Amino acid sequence: MDTTGDTNLSLFDDCLITRSINALGLKNPDSYEIYMKQGIWLSFDLGVKGDYESLYKWLDARNAFECGDSIAFLDFEYETNIVTEVSNSLHSSIKMDPANRFYLIAKGPDDKDITGRFIIGARKAPPWTGYGPPKGVPKPDAP
Repeated sequence: MDTTGDTNLSLFDDCLITRSINALGLKNPDSYEIYMKQGIWLSFDLGVKGDYESLYKWLDARNAFECGDSIAFLDFEYETNIVTEVSNSLHSSIKMDPANRFYLIAKGPDDKDITGRFIIGARKAPPWTGYGPPKGVPKPDAP
């Protein structure tokens, strides 16, 4: 390793980190974890008897912002897969019921598109079904 002060050395070069950390008397760099942080929207539906107290503790611990009925915005720290890690975190913190639903909205892996998907539960028929005009009915002929 070049110790002449070459500015081309990466901050993540194992030798450079080891030397710097050992000089400070800290732990081996293998014990360090790198986390990423991303802003996400989380929509939730726990039903009438859901474990809202635990959910609200989970959201409050992450300084989430209220964004309307049953939707919050928060910054979430993760290691590799935000979808899996949000789901695991929710499962470990909240008493889940089979009817619970959580929908995650976040930037995709390419950081261009915002995508959404159910991370717990699934889509169900919307309450507005049947309120619109009938579909597939032919329009009457013009006079």
